[in-house]
Amino acid sequence: MTDHLTLALKPNPADLILSARDAHIGDLYLGSVSALTPEFLAKHKISMVVSMTKVKPVPGVLHFQYPIPDHRSANIAMQHIIPRIISKIHAHRVAGHNVLVHCYAGMHRAPTVVAQYLQRYEGHSVDSAVKLIRSARPLAFIDGNTFDLKYYF
Repeated sequence: MTDHLTLALKPNPADLILSARDAHIGDLYLGSVSALTPEFLAKHKISMVVSMTKVKPVPGVLHFQYPIPDHRSANIAMQHIIPRIISKIHAHRVAGHNVLVHCYAGMHRAPTVVAQYLQRYEGHSVDSAVKLIRSARPLAFIDGNTFDLKYYF
């Protein structure tokens, strides 16, 4: 039997958060830097990557980087860029493309972006967004949240 701690120590590179409701909406994945392989991206037909940490882009994939430090002192910077990020994610998904949002471990920065996306575009509350994210990726917010999860804009 796999316990919660083992799951946290050996996370998946990325987890499906939102599956396409119809053929015109792309899937949304949340993960770690280990998802940035051409094989993983191709297998899941991911054509846009949002990196919340500094990484080398994968060729052939639309890539946006927002290297925000994983620290509470970066909360204002995070809140400032969230509307742009989630707008890009939504436009790409509505066009039928799959998106990966990741940070180094997939525990704080990327889950914060996805939580705010879920509030703005999917009608979730903070609690329901966190519950959905943690049901797919249990190590997200495992030690609390670093950033403000409420979408204000």
